[in-house]
Amino acid sequence: MKLRTLLLLGICPLALHSQTYSVSGFVKDTGGTPLPYANILLLNADSVRVSGTSSDESGYFSIDGIAPDLYFFQPQYFGYSARPVPVEVRSDLRLGALILSEDAEQLDEVVVTRKRPVIERQADRVVFKVENTVLSSGSTWDILRNAPGVIAGPESLEVRGQPATIYLNGRKVQLGRTRCWNCSGGCRGI
Repeated sequence: MKLRTLLLLGICPLALHSQTYSVSGFVKDTGGTPLPYANILLLNADSVRVSGTSSDESGYFSIDGIAPDLYFFQPQYFGYSARPVPVEVRSDLRLGALILSEDAEQLDEVVVTRKRPVIERQADRVVFKVENTVLSSGSTWDILRNAPGVIAGPESLEVRGQPATIYLNGRKVQLGRTRCWNCSGGCRGI
């Protein structure tokens, strides 16, 4: 009997320590319009990515399996900016709406505007057309990193928590590590 009681008392703190929670909410612009496929990064206190997800067509997101701690939620969407939102996770949370403001700059009486990329939802994939946008002049890695719904990790790309398969002009692209001319470390190459 004493052995069972000691065993039970020893297991209870481990079960309580492994408790995880979920955090959900919506991503919207300042006008209240939902932002579909926005990236939501979960960062720890040192601003290191812990997890991430993308919002659905209605701007809703949910991240599960979060250990109790202080985190920052960083929403990202091309053409918009937002500051990280600090949240202490101690139970399941509904954040409400994370609001992103349009990222426009005004320089010496010249207004810089850009055409947003076209997002096309098909039955088996999401097509992100960057032709004639600011992103079209960047590298392939920059385009993928800024694509709505894509979470760029240190070693992989994810779409809605699943490994991403990338096609460029209808052809599958293998992501690999290469050395580039402007750094001494391994950079991503396409």
